Amino acid sequence: MKYISSSFVALGMFASVLGSTTSQAAHRYGVVCLHNHTNTSINFTARIGNGPWELYTLAPSTNRTFWHIYEYQNQDRSPIFEVSFDSDLSDARYYLRYRLERLAAVGNGCSG
Repeated sequence: MKYISSSFVALGMFASVLGSTTSQAAHRYGVVCLHNHTNTSINFTARIGNGPWELYTLAPSTNRTFWHIYEYQNQDRSPIFEVSFDSDLSDARYYLRYRLERLAAVGNGCSG
C-alpha cells in the first residue's frame, strides 16, 4: 500500500483534511477532500472501509468531498478511505493507490 507522496501532488490532485473553525465547536465529521488542479478531468476509484470500489470523475478546477458522520461529538474515528487513479494520464496505465486519513471537522465541506 502506498501513502500520499509527491507524485500524487504532482498530478495536481491532492487530499486536504479540514480542521475545526473554532476551538470550542464540536467535531461531528471526518472529512477528506480531493482537489483537481489540472486542466483535464481525472477518473478515479474510491472505497470506504471494505466497501466496493466506486468510479468517480473529477472535472478540472473542482473538488470532491467524502465525509463520515461521527456517532458522538469528538469521536475522531472514521472508516478507512482509499483512492486509486492513473497517475500519468497517458495511454499506458500506471495506477497508484493511496490510503487517505480523514480528521475531525466541524462541517462536512471542502475549503480552498
